[in-house]
Formats: sequence, C-alpha cells, structure tokens
Amino acid sequence: MRAAGLFIVAVMIATPQVASAAYRWVPNSGSNQGVLEAIIKNNSDAEFVIYCAAEVDPKFRPRVSGMMLSSRKLKSLGFNQMQIIVGGTSYPFVFSNGSYENDSLSGSVIFHSLVRALMNSKGKTFTIEVPKEGVSEEFSLADARKVLGGFRYEGSRKPRGGTLIGDCDF
Repeated sequence: MRAAGLFIVAVMIATPQVASAAYRWVPNSGSNQGVLEAIIKNNSDAEFVIYCAAEVDPKFRPRVSGMMLSSRKLKSLGFNQMQIIVGGTSYPFVFSNGSYENDSLSGSVIFHSLVRALMNSKGKTFTIEVPKEGVSEEFSLADARKVLGGFRYEGSRKPRGGTLIGDCDF
C-alpha cells in the first residue's frame, strides 16, 4: 500500500506542466442570444473566450467577433499588448479591459489566422503573454479543433464543418 502511494507521488511530480492547462475547449451558444462562444479555462482559474455574434442581421448591426481573457495574475485592466503563441507563432493583439473586439479588416485577418492556428495546431497547449506585466497563462488545445471548427449556431443554415468565426467575415 505504501509503495502504491509513493508511486502516485512520483507520477505527480514527474507529470509535465501541462497540468495547468488541463481543461478542454467547450462551446456555449445558449446564454447570449446569438453569440457563439468557445471557452477554455486552466487550473489557475484563468479563462479565455473567443466569441462571435453569428446570427446578426448586418443591416442593423455589424457582426462582431473578439476575445476575452480573465486572469487573477493581471494587475491592470487598461490597454495591454498581448501575444497569443500557438505552435511557435505569435499573434499580437491589444486588449482593453481584458477584451479584444475585432473591428477592422487587418484585425480580422490576424484574428482568423489565430483561430485557424488554434484549430490546426498539433501541440497540446498555447500561451497568452502580457509582456508589460510579465504575465503568462497556458491553456490546453484539447478539443479546440472540434469546438472551433465544427461549431454551428442552432438553426443556422450554414453546414457543420465551418469555423466559429465563419459568420463573422467582414
């Protein structure tokens, strides 16, 4: 019995740091009336959300997509230059109060590139860094392809297999 306990402790010590990014991506389309969200949390209780207003009539309101990061490690909620690193490639964004709203064509290109990188990465994790504050958060890529790539708003006419942000093109 004692040997089994020592074995468990040894396995816990030898487990790589992926444990801080142990959660899976999950979809959410119910609570925000037409807003699709892909959400990932990590063990330090940080949360990263990619969202898209999927079924908005562009005659009345432009389609909006963006990201939100909440982390206890962040001291300032003002403007923060953040970089999201997926498979060794850095995607820079400026977050304000913990969120980024994709509101330009150039922003759309890098935003869509990031989502595709998250979907297609062969890695197990990605990192969000806030260099000004020396903060970084690591998140899992488990189910990212499934959630970001196969999401469809209930009642949508678009076939499954598009991307979460497919309806958010400018």
